[in-house]
Amino acid sequence: MQLEYKVAVFDESPATAWVGRVERFFHVLKLNSVDEMQHAASSESVKLIVIFPIESMTTALSMCQHLYENGLTEGTSIVLVAYEKDLEFRMHAYEMGCNDVIHVAMGDNELHARLTKEIYHTIANQQLKKRLKLSLRQQLTSIDNLPQGVSYDFVQDCFSSENLDQLGQCLLTQLESFDIAASVQLRAQFGKKTMEAHGMTKAFETHLLDKLCKQGAWHVFGRRCVFNTERVSLLLKKAPDFSGKEVEAFRQWLSVHVAIVEQKIQQLDMSMALQAERAFINIFIARVQRFIKKVEDGYQASLREVADLFDNLSLQLGDVVHGKSYPASSETIDQVWAETNKQLQSVFQQSIYIENEFERLVYKLNAVINGQESESRASLLKDIIDNELESVNTI
Repeated sequence: MQLEYKVAVFDESPATAWVGRVERFFHVLKLNSVDEMQHAASSESVKLIVIFPIESMTTALSMCQHLYENGLTEGTSIVLVAYEKDLEFRMHAYEMGCNDVIHVAMGDNELHARLTKEIYHTIANQQLKKRLKLSLRQQLTSIDNLPQGVSYDFVQDCFSSENLDQLGQCLLTQLESFDIAASVQLRAQFGKKTMEAHGMTKAFETHLLDKLCKQGAWHVFGRRCVFNTERVSLLLKKAPDFSGKEVEAFRQWLSVHVAIVEQKIQQLDMSMALQAERAFINIFIARVQRFIKKVEDGYQASLREVADLFDNLSLQLGDVVHGKSYPASSETIDQVWAETNKQLQSVFQQSIYIENEFERLVYKLNAVINGQESESRASLLKDIIDNELESVNTI
């Protein structure tokens, strides 16, 4: 029994053998060019396109990619017939927009089953997309009351996220639930993450997001568009086919979701900064304790040196004055005072150095205490640890 839907076949095999094989089970529309393939993909009656290239598999995959990226396969699936069996080739074909890859030696019964299954999947996906689009439209109608346009689960999942991976997945899953394929780049103080719903983004998409992230809010090219905020860049691979007021409502709906993600990134930044600050404080406390101990030891050493100097001065003056039948010369006494003064100056200079170091430390600590941002406080603490407290070894 033949299904009422048509299967378009692009067949480069001798005597178009695959056209004949598919005709046993389906109404077949034979294709001879890329233009005919595009027309078939846009037809409501065509649910499946079978491609069997002979001359160039690369060209065939490029045709699949062209149909996929231009949104021409929303109501049609693409099945590629190939000689290759390896998983790497199949994965590459899926990335280029193919829905299934079958081997050229597949038997008729399995061929019939695979193509029939793909047709039913196409119809089911098309119906699901219509329902999802209707659901999104219903959310957009409540955009004036923005909290109604954002699901509670989305907000809860976002603010339960512990890192950028989880947060990005929340946004991508929300968009995917409305059949919106996207890639997202999240930029935090402590790192950057570029991802899509099912793994890493393609190199071209990553490069595009890197290039456009600071060049305005919206960039539209065909069905694709990029939306940028300070910390989030979102690439919509196939934006909903809206027009008029719906476009503005959708953008506002998207902005609200991205704003929630932005807020969570700020929270993650603050949390990471506090963790860094806590780690620096632990190091800082230990270093300060050592610093103060050195300062105390330095002052005590200075006091002992002063006491020793005056004891020594008293002894020297006693030697040159007492027990002498004649008074000591003024030059001798001046020499004793000059030597003592020189030694006192050295002690005082060391004390002044200690005071200056301590004063500079207190000044920088005041900047840490009065710092408004966790990131700046952590940075100031690191500076004190690396530069000021290292002087503890030189006191």
